[in-house]
Amino acid sequence: MNYEHDIFISHASEDKDFVRPLAEKLQNERYRVWYDEFSLTVGDNLSESINKGLSESRFGIIVISPNFISKPWPKYELEGLTQKEIKFGKVILPIWHNVSYQKVFEFSPIIAGKLASNTSKGLDKVVEEIIAALRKAGVNSNFINQPKENPSLKLPTFDFQTVKLSVERDSSGKSIIKSNFYDNQANYSIEDLGFGVKLEMVEIPGGTFLMGAYDHEEESRDSERPVHHVTVPTFFMGKYTITQEQWDRVVSSCPPVNRDLKPRPSRFKGNNHLPVEQVSWYDAVEFCARLSQKTSRNYRLPSEAEWEYACRAGTTTPFYFGGTITDQVANYNATYIYGNGSKGNYRSQTTPVGSFRPNYFGLYDMHGNLWEWCLDDWHDNYKGAPTDGTPWFDNNDDLFQKQGCAVLRGGSWSDIPKNCRSAFRLNYFRRDLIAFIIGFRVVCAVGRSL
Repeated sequence: MNYEHDIFISHASEDKDFVRPLAEKLQNERYRVWYDEFSLTVGDNLSESINKGLSESRFGIIVISPNFISKPWPKYELEGLTQKEIKFGKVILPIWHNVSYQKVFEFSPIIAGKLASNTSKGLDKVVEEIIAALRKAGVNSNFINQPKENPSLKLPTFDFQTVKLSVERDSSGKSIIKSNFYDNQANYSIEDLGFGVKLEMVEIPGGTFLMGAYDHEEESRDSERPVHHVTVPTFFMGKYTITQEQWDRVVSSCPPVNRDLKPRPSRFKGNNHLPVEQVSWYDAVEFCARLSQKTSRNYRLPSEAEWEYACRAGTTTPFYFGGTITDQVANYNATYIYGNGSKGNYRSQTTPVGSFRPNYFGLYDMHGNLWEWCLDDWHDNYKGAPTDGTPWFDNNDDLFQKQGCAVLRGGSWSDIPKNCRSAFRLNYFRRDLIAFIIGFRVVCAVGRSL
């Protein structure tokens, strides 16, 4: 069975001063953590979200304290975790926090009899014992569904920092958005396009995720449902959307495959690292065909499932950086707000790629800046959608003969926040449309060549 999270943390809210640093340390160790401050957003149904977190996690941590024992709801979470342990091999680790063995035994003899960690040992020791228990149970960090490394293929890595937004309240009750930063690393490869122009492709580890948005996600739509599991194989995706210099280099140096392309189609000019825009779906497909010819690798547009999986990077929140969005983490119309966000700067044009921090996979600008073309035909909802990450075509899969509307993802510099969510799908743009709010990025299968 595949899981969306590695760890579910059950605790009393009064103990958050210990639990938050614990969750952050586990995230820094590259585990996917379900923790209410990270995973719940304004308007979430609490019981539904907890049940979802329980069902999607491989490993359960219960922080047992006098506060936890005195609450009316812990029995529910305990029962859920115990059932998962019995039926699916979920591992449960109790952490005793300022509580005696006798109190724990009175609360639950089953939990009292399990090997536990104790916060009196200190946070670092607790994390060490948790990681040891996870490894013993076969739960490894950096995504449990990731295929085993191929020792014959060693890829270079790059270091980066991700950002997670959290909403706190000051003494007056006013919401304050706090940015938390985490060091990370990803594999990548470099395609040399000539004359110093490079195309960086990030390895996206395969796995299973929940695609779409639940009813309680703020401003979500029926077209984003039903939420369903999709298993995506490992693939490579552009670190950035295709830039103007990359476009110009490929278009100018490669002969046409099916159609002519303009070397400099973009409205916003003046910086080689600005993303290319004003390209139709057909233009993007032609670019991929020329790039494939040039490199002897099969480049293409992403499927819609690949795009959302790559954007989410293990998260279930509306954005990969949390439950809200600010102009410090993306380029969009920040005169509008989402959730507990605040108004900000509306830049009114594209920004150079990589201007904001990437997601957990190391991908930049997945929210805002430009809409990104996907391969799929448009469908009004996910009923009957593929579950293997492939593009959803009605019948004709000859890309040069496709008609109608394709799917666009990610939002743009001109869009309001709700349109930039991980689950949002744009449906009313035909494949032949060109606009200065639309660009694309490319993907490439692992080990594939022409």
